[in-house]
Amino acid sequence: MYSEKLQYAIELRDTGHVPEAVEELRAIASQTDDLNEKIQAFGNLVVCYRLLGSLSDARAAWQNARELASSTTEVQPDLDLYINFLDACLLNEEGKIEEASKKFTRLFHDYADAFKSPENRELYEDIQHRRANTLIELGRFREALPLLEEVITFDLPPSDKIKLLCHLGDCCIDIEDYESARRHYESAQEMGMPKEWESRSRYYLGIAYAKLDLFHKAKQEFEFCESKLAGYDLPLRDLYKWLAFVSKRLGETDKVREYTRLSLTA
Repeated sequence: MYSEKLQYAIELRDTGHVPEAVEELRAIASQTDDLNEKIQAFGNLVVCYRLLGSLSDARAAWQNARELASSTTEVQPDLDLYINFLDACLLNEEGKIEEASKKFTRLFHDYADAFKSPENRELYEDIQHRRANTLIELGRFREALPLLEEVITFDLPPSDKIKLLCHLGDCCIDIEDYESARRHYESAQEMGMPKEWESRSRYYLGIAYAKLDLFHKAKQEFEFCESKLAGYDLPLRDLYKWLAFVSKRLGETDKVREYTRLSLTA
């Protein structure tokens, strides 16, 4: 349970007044005699500094919280969980993706009993989401897949659901489950895929269609991607190879020659 001062600082942070929240939290950390409140203040400073993009200050605040928690056996159990969660988040933002992934997984196992509490449900869902994201960044799609299948059942905003569907599609492409990939990408399209995800996801949807012998649909997706080359980072040579492939299966001889030539010069 937060004190009034701590709650006020958190409200400042959550309403966009992050620098003001930092000042309040610093004051609490330096003035309070309550060890748990001091740890909470440093933990919330970590969040503020991350929002401000100052990872070095965030890491220093985390170190203070960690040292205080290690100095006593009276720290609240959920605080210890939260401190370790912040460490994993910082590792991820510091570019230490492999370490972050391992840390999130350890949290999931080490605090299994704590996650049974409804009070920790939001943190549990956050950790599962982050576990999936780190595995995707590491290219470990098969491991990420069951996590994504769980995360997409959570109560999330539509924008997050769309990204999850695209990630699910990517994972299914990787394991060659093209029917599932098709279903996920199509669902993402129906929900209104954001522009920054559209071309890449439609490229992989085209691959799924091609693998399912839906060559007209595949060509439509690849042609859409070709029309967006100026604004997207796509594997150009592979795109033209796929266009040549589906054109051949559709009996479009002239197009096969054209796309084959482009694939050789891209």
